[in-house]
Amino acid sequence: TLSRYEREIKNRGYEMQFIVNTKRPFTSTKNDILKMMEQLEAVSKMKITEIICNTNLMEFTDKETVVEGVKIVREVETEKNLKFRFFLVLDKYSEKIPDVISGKKKIVLNYFLNKPWELPPVHGI
Repeated sequence: TLSRYEREIKNRGYEMQFIVNTKRPFTSTKNDILKMMEQLEAVSKMKITEIICNTNLMEFTDKETVVEGVKIVREVETEKNLKFRFFLVLDKYSEKIPDVISGKKKIVLNYFLNKPWELPPVHGI
């Protein structure tokens, strides 16, 4: 586990970012996120230093989805006094989402993973 390297990491200095999708089990509410953070910090023996919102529903993501996620993550930011500067949006849907929401900046992610049903059919050898 990460805690195996705790001393070396702490001696070197670190930033531990916690990426949260509020549309997933175990991170859908402020209390869920706080519990998950507590568990991650206990197992790693390190403190989370920044939280990043990655709330999405893949192709069903819209502005309201991201705004709602940012709102929940801001509650955690306030309670834990964490850095919260960014929210993430997949490149395919970035045009639907503003560059700034509640003072947080958008980072666009390029998505390279294809599900098996999204791959083009292969014919022959």
